[in-house]
Amino acid sequence: MKGRSKAACIFNRRATGLFAICLAGALLCLFMAAELVAETQGGLVCENPVFDFGIAGPGDEITHVFWLANNSQQPVIITRIVAPCETALDQKPEEPVAPGFSFPLGLRIKAEETPGHFARRIIIHYGGQASQELALEIKGQVKTGIVLIPGSIVLKAGDGVDEQASGSSLAVSLDADELFLHRVSTQVDWLSVSFTQEAFRGRRAYRVFVSLGPDAPEGQFMETVTLHTGSQSRPRLDIVVRGEVGR
Repeated sequence: MKGRSKAACIFNRRATGLFAICLAGALLCLFMAAELVAETQGGLVCENPVFDFGIAGPGDEITHVFWLANNSQQPVIITRIVAPCETALDQKPEEPVAPGFSFPLGLRIKAEETPGHFARRIIIHYGGQASQELALEIKGQVKTGIVLIPGSIVLKAGDGVDEQASGSSLAVSLDADELFLHRVSTQVDWLSVSFTQEAFRGRRAYRVFVSLGPDAPEGQFMETVTLHTGSQSRPRLDIVVRGEVGR
């Protein structure tokens, strides 16, 4: 009896070990198969799926081109594109997208008439070995009135970083009335300011340049540059200028 029990115990251990080896092998095969399927299927990808246009005026037309690619090993067919009603598609592939091929998707979308945060999603449905989808987004701010882009300027001088001793900001009116800039001024003589006229989406705009002079005091600072405009609502605008001067 003892011999039989010992033999049965050895048999059970061998059976258990064999079962464990078979189970591990099966799991490994399943894992490799899943990896192979995922690699084979792939799909459409976009390196930059979110486009932030910054600032737009009410009703402005926003245009952008997304570049998409098929990273699978099978042709991909775009079945439909779900986009807001105010979106127009300028470029899209009509034929199946070959493996490894990149293509542009051009969009035109109209900004809302009311100010505020703007965000729109575009969903691309496509088929290969399985039905999949890719989400794209266009976002930004809709504003009225006179705006500064950017709203502040950061300067830094000294320690061999002379190329950062100047900066600029763009002033533009997003109202119906055009912007007229008469002059710019500052309270300190070690800030040099000037401006030139340019266009921003078909509107008159002014580029204001600010640079640090050689007499700038050492250390951190925060000053303002004032823009004198012809607008009754905002006759003057202040650009915050901050930075650091090292020796």
